[in-house]
Amino acid sequence: MIGGLLAATPLLGDSFAGVALIVRDAAGLGGLVAFGAATLGASRAWMAPVAWAAPTIMIGGPISTSWYQEVLTWLAQHPTVASARLTALVLLLTGTVAYAIAGSRK
Repeated sequence: MIGGLLAATPLLGDSFAGVALIVRDAAGLGGLVAFGAATLGASRAWMAPVAWAAPTIMIGGPISTSWYQEVLTWLAQHPTVASARLTALVLLLTGTVAYAIAGSRK
């Protein structure tokens, strides 16, 4: 169902972001939530994605002067930026593995 909703976003006309950006950001933020649940507990799992997203939002638009700035602001980067895609993938895999091994902290 979620995949269908993501695929239908271009049908709404002017979109905020393309499907690639939505999938990348959802994967990375989902990984952060899973990592937060494994380390902070289910009730505080939201803190990890908010802690990463808040500074990115305060900084503003995408920063592309060096790779580490692209990694830190991966949420604001264009979908074609490889370091942003890799960061989201690493966050997804790390969060998934951490949650699979440790489960949700009580």
